[in-house]
Amino acid sequence: MVYENIIDATENFDPKYCIGVGGRGSVFRAELPNGQVVAVKKLHATDGGTLRRLKDFTNEIRALTNVRHRNIVKLYGFCTHIEHTFLVYEFLEGGNLMQLLSNDETTSKFDWSKRANMVKDMATAFSYMHQDCSPSIVHREISSKNILLDSEYQACISDFGTARLIRLDSSNWTTFVGTYGYVAPELAYTMEVNEKCDVYSFGALVLEVIMGKHPGDFISSILSAPSSTSTAYSVLLKDIVDPRLSSPSKQESKLVVLMAKLALSCIEPNPQLRPTMKQMSVQLSKEIPTQFNIFPMLEPGSGSGALKKASGLPGPW
Repeated sequence: MVYENIIDATENFDPKYCIGVGGRGSVFRAELPNGQVVAVKKLHATDGGTLRRLKDFTNEIRALTNVRHRNIVKLYGFCTHIEHTFLVYEFLEGGNLMQLLSNDETTSKFDWSKRANMVKDMATAFSYMHQDCSPSIVHREISSKNILLDSEYQACISDFGTARLIRLDSSNWTTFVGTYGYVAPELAYTMEVNEKCDVYSFGALVLEVIMGKHPGDFISSILSAPSSTSTAYSVLLKDIVDPRLSSPSKQESKLVVLMAKLALSCIEPNPQLRPTMKQMSVQLSKEIPTQFNIFPMLEPGSGSGALKKASGLPGPW
């Protein structure tokens, strides 16, 4: 793979090959001479030609160069040229999760079993980033736009431009980044980055998978309600699940219940009470039958203690 191959495959980044535009760059589909299809992210530059976010470029390379996980997008190469600066990734034909959930036709095929498997895959990948990478990697910008899917709905985490490598012997304070609706509330008053910020974002993302839409209003309602009135705002799971899908089967309902309980534990306002992504991954991988009705009552406002007891999560966190 050489620079000229990318330029030829995209006809010098002709807009007809563009498949997505983000804050840091545009993504192009490129078919190489050997038939391989790749995704090329061409980073935006300022009017003067200077790369606008060189730090994001180097962050992405640093984070992905030594990462090996089937649910993290593969970086094939990168190039800094006088005319273009870009990164080359594996191509995932399913688009991103936000696109999938916003399309009624494609969403109907994204059934409960596929959603549960995708959530489990994401938990495994984030656990790997937090626990198994050295130094650990905090993504910081988890959202449905940054979860890519292949044709079989296998998920891959992408967009590591704002990722932070957490080193125990150095300061982990940084400037604010993130996507509205997924950002941990403590980042409103502290810029210290740690894994619990990703855990909160993961919880919001799982709720989005369950609901089929961004859960911002739902999260605001359960976090703003006083704990003394937990009975008043207990919520039936059937009232929040994606209405475009048929009701889950008995086995599927157990998976949906587990996902919901884990998601609610992740958006605990106190970061110290949130579980780790390792705990999330273990719980989702166990697939132990649970004694729940198809649509049981969830009590997010009753505090983390009730959630831990109901879901069998170990504590303290």
